Amino acid sequence: MLRRYLVTLVFIVAFAHAAGASSADFHAGVEAYAAGDVETALDRWSAAAGEGHAGAAYLLANLYAEGQTGSVQDELAFRYYEQAAQAGHTEAQVALAGYYRIGNEDADVELDLQQAHAWLAKAAYSRNSHAQYILGDMHTRGEGVEQNPYRGLRWFLLAAEKKYPLALARLGVIYGAGQIVTQDIPKGFMYMSLAVEEARGRERATIVAQYDRMLSRVTPLERQLGLKMATQWRAERRVLPR
Repeated sequence: MLRRYLVTLVFIVAFAHAAGASSADFHAGVEAYAAGDVETALDRWSAAAGEGHAGAAYLLANLYAEGQTGSVQDELAFRYYEQAAQAGHTEAQVALAGYYRIGNEDADVELDLQQAHAWLAKAAYSRNSHAQYILGDMHTRGEGVEQNPYRGLRWFLLAAEKKYPLALARLGVIYGAGQIVTQDIPKGFMYMSLAVEEARGRERATIVAQYDRMLSRVTPLERQLGLKMATQWRAERRVLPR
C-alpha cells in the first residue's frame, strides 16, 4: 500500500513541480522508483533536490519519513519537506505543518501551533484540500487558534468542493447531527455518500464505518432524498482535482 501511495504521489503531485532545474534527474528518479529501484531514485532525486527541485525534495522527504531508505530518518525528512515547502510545494507545506503540530524529537522540532497554522494557511490559500480540512479541524476545536466552528465549517466546505473525502464525511456528521448548522439529515447523508464514493486507502475504512452508522439511522425517504441530492451536487459542480 505504501508503494502504491508514493507512486501515486510521484505521478499526481510531483509532476506539477517537474519543470526547471534538474528535471532530467527528477524524471530518472521517477522511472527508477516506478521500477522498484529505490536506491537509484534516492540518488537521482538527491541530485535534483540539490539543484533546487521542489518535487524531488518532497519525494525524498517521503522516502525518509516512511523508512523507504532502510529506516525512518525524520531529521532528513523534515529538512527536505522544509526545502520543498519554502519553494511553494503545497503538500510539503502540509507535511511540514504536521511536524510543528505535534513536535518531533528526532527531527529536533518543538511543538509550535502557530508555525503549523502558518504553513497550513499557505497551502490552504493555494487551494490544497488537505490543508483546508486540517485548518477546519483546528478552528473547530480551537487548536492553536481561537475556537470558531463557523470558520471551521467554511474550510470543510472548501475542501469538500474538491471532493476531499474526510471533509465530505465531516460535513455528513455536521449536517446529520445538527452540529454548527440546523440539522438536515438528507443533506448529511448526501455528504456521507459522496465521501464513501471518494474514499481511498487508509481513510476508507473509517469513512465506510461512519456511513454504515448513518445508514442504520436514516429513514428510507431520507436516504432517497440524500442520494438524489448527491447526484445533483455532482451535476452542478465542475469539481477541481484533489
